[in-house]
Amino acid sequence: MSVEIKSAFLIPGSPLPLLQPNATGLRPLVQGLQKASSSLEQSAPDTLIVYSTTWMAVVDQIWLTRPNMTGRFVDHTWHEFGHVDWELNVDVPVAETAIASTGEFDVRSRGCDYDAFPIDAGTIVLSQTLNAQASVPMVVTSNNLYHDWETTKRLGAAAVGAAARHGRSVSVIGIGGLSGSIHRHGIDFNKDHFASPEEDKANQKLLDLITKAEVDRLEQFVPEYSVSSRADMGMKHLAFILGALGDSYRSAEVHGYGPVCGAGGAVVEFAP
Repeated sequence: MSVEIKSAFLIPGSPLPLLQPNATGLRPLVQGLQKASSSLEQSAPDTLIVYSTTWMAVVDQIWLTRPNMTGRFVDHTWHEFGHVDWELNVDVPVAETAIASTGEFDVRSRGCDYDAFPIDAGTIVLSQTLNAQASVPMVVTSNNLYHDWETTKRLGAAAVGAAARHGRSVSVIGIGGLSGSIHRHGIDFNKDHFASPEEDKANQKLLDLITKAEVDRLEQFVPEYSVSSRADMGMKHLAFILGALGDSYRSAEVHGYGPVCGAGGAVVEFAP
């Protein structure tokens, strides 16, 4: 059974655009998230397929399987900016089907159904921006630190395949940053800037390849980019998106690009 993929997005995992929405230096990302939210609402998927680099796992591949989750988030780095109350709903049948399917490529998965489980920053950013009313149930999976690019692509394909078996239309969301160098001192976020001009240039080359939908060249560039720019988790959130899209999409648009305490962040929408 085929699945209807309504849209796909890459968004930053840092909570700073959420915690400091009025900071001038973060405005491109705040506005980009607003544009993505409007676009996702128009897409009207049944389910969101989500991979977040900030939810790290080291043994099994973990998937949320608790139907409704709520909590209060205080970031371990930016705690002085207050808290965020969040809520999310999980598409449990699709998650359980995905869990059962990953053994086909030798990945052991298990569900996470715990009260007060500490949801990661990136998933909370998503839940408070693109899915602020918790109106669309989500299938959320972790970033296993031992999984490589190809394995992560298979996870994206498996999640979409699981949605197809339940007749769901989906939007795919990969959560994570771009370049990884950050400011080592306190800064005014109204004046945020990239920690490295070279990383800014490399980020823009990556985004150019994404917007041109040149998947082969993009995948060839990622290993070099990941090393030179200290890319967030080797851009596995991008791998998940590409796997979910079957390595093919019509076009992509950058809704926002800018620094996040010196690192790189972008909001990108893919047209399946």
